[in-house]
Amino acid sequence: MAGRSRTPGHRDPRLESREPRTMSKQSQSIRREQEDRDEALEIYLLERVPGLREHYAAQHSAFSQLEDDAYARLPDPTSDDIAAAEAAEAALPSRKRTEAQLRRSFVPLAVHLPSELRRSRKRFVQRHQRAWNRANPTPLTWELERALTAAFMKADGRWPLTETDMAPPGSE
Repeated sequence: MAGRSRTPGHRDPRLESREPRTMSKQSQSIRREQEDRDEALEIYLLERVPGLREHYAAQHSAFSQLEDDAYARLPDPTSDDIAAAEAAEAALPSRKRTEAQLRRSFVPLAVHLPSELRRSRKRFVQRHQRAWNRANPTPLTWELERALTAAFMKADGRWPLTETDMAPPGSE
């Protein structure tokens, strides 16, 4: 601790070298640059990969339809649904009722049922999205994306590329 002043009100000049406001503006600028670069890369890929734009459009419409199907299949519970579930639970023997409450951590049914339905809808949508993605592989393969990204970054001029940047992972 030698060399450090412990007098009240003394500020260490090393800690004052960066102002939070300046860092915040810097990080916002860097974030905006990254977003702009990501958007430009997306456009670059869409222009150079045949069928990618159509694939994304088909994927978007299929996923939107899946979400609509999930809501049709698992609608939000009405107050009547919640009342019926509470009545059914109240009719259970004490031990079974306690087990049911334990399973949901004693959260009231009015809170538990909507959140359980949201989780069920999410599982339904994700399961069918994965199935759609398996049935409709993207025209943008990992290798093609890597090569096009490297070409974009090289053309962008801000990223000096080396052979290790182009090598597949695990080949070092």
